[in-house]
Amino acid sequence: MNNLAQIAFDVYKNDPNRKLIHYQKNGNWESYTALAFAELICSATQFLESKSVKEGSKVILVPSMTNAYVIAMDCAVQSIGGISCMVHSTTTETHWNAILSELHPELIICSETNMLQKIDSSYHDITLSLDKQDDQEKIFKGACDIGSWKTQSQKWNEDHLSSIIYTSGSTGEPKGVMLSHKNLYSNVISIVDLLPLPKRSRIMSFLPYSHVFERTMLFAYLKAGASLYFPSSRNDLFEAYGKVKPHMFNAVPRIIEVMYKYIQDVKSNSGPIQKKIIDWSLRLAEKFDQRGQMNLSYRLKLGLARILVFRKFRKKFGGQLIGILVGAAKLNPMLSNVFQAAGIPMREGYGMTETSPAIAVNRFGKGEYKFGSVGRPIKDVKVKIDIQEDSGFGEILVEGDNVMLGYYKNESITQASFQDGWLKTGDLGYLDEDGFLFINDRKKNIFKTSSGKYVSPGKIEELIKPTDFIHQVMIVGFQKPFVTALVVPNFERLQAFAERQNIHWTSPKYMCLNIKIVQRIKEEIDTLSRGLESHEKIRKVLLIDEPWTIENGLLSPTLKLKRNAILQRNQKIINEAYKLK
Repeated sequence: MNNLAQIAFDVYKNDPNRKLIHYQKNGNWESYTALAFAELICSATQFLESKSVKEGSKVILVPSMTNAYVIAMDCAVQSIGGISCMVHSTTTETHWNAILSELHPELIICSETNMLQKIDSSYHDITLSLDKQDDQEKIFKGACDIGSWKTQSQKWNEDHLSSIIYTSGSTGEPKGVMLSHKNLYSNVISIVDLLPLPKRSRIMSFLPYSHVFERTMLFAYLKAGASLYFPSSRNDLFEAYGKVKPHMFNAVPRIIEVMYKYIQDVKSNSGPIQKKIIDWSLRLAEKFDQRGQMNLSYRLKLGLARILVFRKFRKKFGGQLIGILVGAAKLNPMLSNVFQAAGIPMREGYGMTETSPAIAVNRFGKGEYKFGSVGRPIKDVKVKIDIQEDSGFGEILVEGDNVMLGYYKNESITQASFQDGWLKTGDLGYLDEDGFLFINDRKKNIFKTSSGKYVSPGKIEELIKPTDFIHQVMIVGFQKPFVTALVVPNFERLQAFAERQNIHWTSPKYMCLNIKIVQRIKEEIDTLSRGLESHEKIRKVLLIDEPWTIENGLLSPTLKLKRNAILQRNQKIINEAYKLK
């Protein structure tokens, strides 16, 4: 009983009539019981066997939004002893060709028909789409014998290859991370005890299933006795929050930024008095001390802010949230303060695809989390810090049952990724005296200016990103005399500012060159970054009129900046900024 499929069977065995998975259909919420979900898995297993999928066969899964069909298909592949090969729906056509030529899959299962456009036509005869009625019926409508599926799902060795998850990070060609049943199952078990969930808790899921963070967490929630809710679209999340009233969900920092933007939007549409109240509440929340060291005056003011502003904010997300788990990238501390002050506990964790993914996490109990950290290492995972570099931090090394088998068909990169049996994460950080892990930046991101001073771009970007005027930001300055910020502005906010200042608004392209607009954003950045060292101060701001997206190749599937690509795209204006005048 050491694989993901077995978790699904255990849920069915313990309570077959429990409503387990909830989904939207024609605007209404419907559900699968644990028995009905087990029957989906069983039928999918028989379908795979009819297609000659067997032990070691590779089945590519290309999910976008998660649903019962996607999870059932994954469990079916695991039951047979096949290999679930996760590919992000945003993968480029070029990378698709590389992945297909490397894997030679038995089947390709897409969640949406339009994904076929990226897949070479020679593979279309082995590709099915879960949004097509006839394909759904082929896979999930057959008769099945749950008893035989139960026996089959228990027989695979824990070291058997379970999944290959393709990730390219922020640069480079896609790499297939090989995870065993033990890798994934051990991570699930280590996480379950950390979840402060009431009985029959409601979990809302809207991150892509191809992200190992969401996938592993969903099985942990199932193991912990929770029910899962899957909205049909991310466009209707606020409506879904109100209907589901979730106790918990997973998020990446970009989701938290969007949630924070909701308050900003409310403020923008409010009258003068209400605007002042919201501004006062936010300023108060930003000073929230997560160590609990707040005087009586502050606590009284915060109580008032919660009544006047934050109670409505909590209600917008269902009113029953007991926690949000944040992963995939570092969260701005200001956002964490605001949510904590609003009465929505938020806990940041740390992991990577290569570790299934969890390495460390802040718990929810008193004294079990620390502001600014990513928490303590989870059970059965060891963390140590390599020899510190000149920057004052050392590379984070990890050992445990969750650490990958290696990269598929890439022995040289696999060997380079380990040091005496420890996985080299590529992240710089330190462990404090209480065992909490703090992360500074990616090792490859830290750079020296021409004066020999170290700069951590991630730290600076966190300080200045979630503002009214800034949508995205990237810090540059490698071997340059000073630091420069590339900024994609929030053009909606800028236009409102321009109207107040009687600045004639034309288009984003030309407004990025407007001296008054550039100066306003520079003033905002100077205010937010006043605590930086002199060599970290931003001397110039370059405004970019095109947002960085997954589609234009400037963000990774987990919404991380593809720094090299952004540099190349903007090299001309960067060179101009550093020309001697």
